[in-house]
Amino acid sequence: GHAKRQLAPMADVKALLSITSIAYYPNCWQVAMDLVLWSARVDLLASEVQRAARRPVLVDLFTNCRAPGSAVSRRGVRTAVHARVHEDLHALYDAKAQALLRNPPRGPQGDEVMSKAQLGVRPIRYKPGMHPALLKWSIFARTDVEFVLMVDLDMDLWPPALHAPSIEGARAAAEWAAALESFRRRPARLLSRPDHSSPINAGFMLVKPDVGLYRSGLPLLKPDIHEVFNLTHGWELRGPPRLTVPRDDPVRRLGHGIPMRSFWRFVGTTTDQGFFYYMAHVRNQVGDFLPCVGAGRRTGAFFFYHFFVKPLRQAAQWPNCGNWSTLHHKTASRLARTCATAHEILRTAHAATTDVDEAVVPGAEARNAVEEMGKVLRCCEAAAARTNLARVNRGTQRGYEHQWNHHQPFAHQSRAALRVCELRAGGSGGGHSREEAPSEHPKRT
Repeated sequence: GHAKRQLAPMADVKALLSITSIAYYPNCWQVAMDLVLWSARVDLLASEVQRAARRPVLVDLFTNCRAPGSAVSRRGVRTAVHARVHEDLHALYDAKAQALLRNPPRGPQGDEVMSKAQLGVRPIRYKPGMHPALLKWSIFARTDVEFVLMVDLDMDLWPPALHAPSIEGARAAAEWAAALESFRRRPARLLSRPDHSSPINAGFMLVKPDVGLYRSGLPLLKPDIHEVFNLTHGWELRGPPRLTVPRDDPVRRLGHGIPMRSFWRFVGTTTDQGFFYYMAHVRNQVGDFLPCVGAGRRTGAFFFYHFFVKPLRQAAQWPNCGNWSTLHHKTASRLARTCATAHEILRTAHAATTDVDEAVVPGAEARNAVEEMGKVLRCCEAAAARTNLARVNRGTQRGYEHQWNHHQPFAHQSRAALRVCELRAGGSGGGHSREEAPSEHPKRT
């Protein structure tokens, strides 16, 4: 078929990129809608980048919410669903879960809780055991691809404006291919960008796999996090951010507040965002700023942060709309975002039921999404009657793309960001090797 003809010339070539998501949930209904939209969009992105780069691009989904298997989509993209990540890390995760069952926690101890006076914010409580988000560390263990793009399920990397065939879609794919080429020339191993709540957004990371780096992180993933982390001294009890984050760290140069703090507290500090930032930016100094590989281009390769996800998951539980007042829809604009995305998922699911490609979206999932999003949109109509009807309807009809198209993975969003890339281009270009990065601050115990 067409897929085989497209892949044949690249059969013996190492894959350029794996677009990966790692999603393990105790209740798979929580991400059922996310899976439909993510799978459809990533297949489009992968096929276009594969065409532009003329090398294979893979899609890998590590989850307990789909049956394992591998197939080639009609667009020629090899898509695989895996039950487990790299075996030694997943075995470690399983062992921690068993240890927790044998020795359940008895309550807060030591540094587990810090007061408002110490932090100036709400106290934080650690969750015992290994958080499943730390399974993302396995992307560094890949040996079958040159790069891995780690993308959480609540992101859309190929919104409607880019749908092929289109000029914008071709430009976006070419930009991704050029960014990967630029990344290849840099010593950095992790490219990311911060957000308001964390020094990196672990839901969107571009990585060069490094088995040595991967193995060096495994000893830190201990059953008892108190052995390797507290809120004042961070991972490996190394010290507060203001003393341990290197002065030329791109996040620090951006003026982000977290590297200047006296404590390690931010969203995800004990899970993926804290661990990746520590390992790549502090311990090994191989982390860099994602826009620096894109030369600040603005060709429409934008992505979306789905702020809608949590209320949308909750809304799907209540077809009678009785509890919508509890979903934090305090403004018509928030409601419009949720309804606009529900409308987009419904549109995508409808397409998947009429033009079925089981390698991308299983037909049963698509049909379920049609049913559930139909319920949500009926709630949108009811809620619109109680709020700003015109604004909510406008969001449902065209708001999905209109409200999110300012997010672009390679665009410099400030003068500070542009300056960071200029400085790094004139200096090391992305950090130092691990052998050349001796610690200025001894480990604290």
